[in-house]
Amino acid sequence: MEKKMILLFGVVFILASVFVMAFSGVGFSGRSINELEKNYSYTRAICNFSNECQDFLIVCENGLIASLESVSDVVKFGKDWKDFRKKEELC
Repeated sequence: MEKKMILLFGVVFILASVFVMAFSGVGFSGRSINELEKNYSYTRAICNFSNECQDFLIVCENGLIASLESVSDVVKFGKDWKDFRKKEELC
């Protein structure tokens, strides 16, 4: 009988924990996922009107540019070339 009570208590505790985490928005990783969304980096080609482009590493922190670093030489592309990584805003 005592083993059944311990098992029942364990199951209730696990279910209650899962229920609380599901409805409070807190997971096993805590809030670290939210912090990762604000701090990220990516590369982007920045081009002039003649389609001369240079790749840059853009580091974003809290929605602002933390650094902008050239990672390639200037390259001339044809008129039809489009950068598939292009975004409107940098961060």
